[in-house]
Amino acid sequence: MDSTFNRENTNAGGVHLSERADEVKPILQDIQQLKLLPDTDIVNRQNIKFERIAETTKLHLEHDLDHYDHSLIDGITPVALKQLRQLTWLEKNFNLIFIGTTGTGKSFLARGLCYEALKVGYRAFYRTIGQIVETIKLKEVSSSAAQEYQQLQTAQLLFIDNMMTYPLEKEVALCLLQLMKQIHDHASIIVATNKNQKEWGEMLGDDTLANALLQMLLGKCEIIKLNRNSLTLENKKNIFKQHLQPKAGSIVITKCNPRNKWQQFMK
Repeated sequence: MDSTFNRENTNAGGVHLSERADEVKPILQDIQQLKLLPDTDIVNRQNIKFERIAETTKLHLEHDLDHYDHSLIDGITPVALKQLRQLTWLEKNFNLIFIGTTGTGKSFLARGLCYEALKVGYRAFYRTIGQIVETIKLKEVSSSAAQEYQQLQTAQLLFIDNMMTYPLEKEVALCLLQLMKQIHDHASIIVATNKNQKEWGEMLGDDTLANALLQMLLGKCEIIKLNRNSLTLENKKNIFKQHLQPKAGSIVITKCNPRNKWQQFMK
């Protein structure tokens, strides 16, 4: 009878059911504890997990677009910001270039869009051009830099802040171009800069290389220019709704002919 009992309590893999029960018991206990948790505790745990993700993304500065001040003279309109926050451009792998002088809010807007992407599950990363340059220079000699570079290659959204703030060595610029090519097919890139096309060439000391970088970005891209009086948006392929009417301090939408994209970027 004992042998019959042992056969009945042993599964096909030869593992006694009592052993299997010992494995399952802790899992059931965890589930039971989760059921007993107040909703607020579950939310808090989710928030902690999200903050850890945001820390990896390096969104350590103010980035919540709910706090955006629409009263700014040179700000973006609520309708336009709502469209950007819907992330349709990200779903279609569009790039964004924010151009404006210091204080026009380009970095805040771009950081906020990274934050929105993180909240819905995209692998989004915020890096300054200085941080990316350091990673490129050290990735062959530092394991942490190599790991960082590999992580950037998996990005679905990469925001490069302060682009062309200072001159880049040609070798570094070529590596940056290579990184952009590697993620181009599966990711969107956001760039915040205060330099036009001509100044990009000056920062690199090579107009051909500057054009190659810009061509990589501008093929499928929205250019959002912020200035002291208004914000205008120009594009090659439009992602915003066409029925919007221009107002003071709002977005002006125009079709971008490929022949004119360099001239429009330089304005």
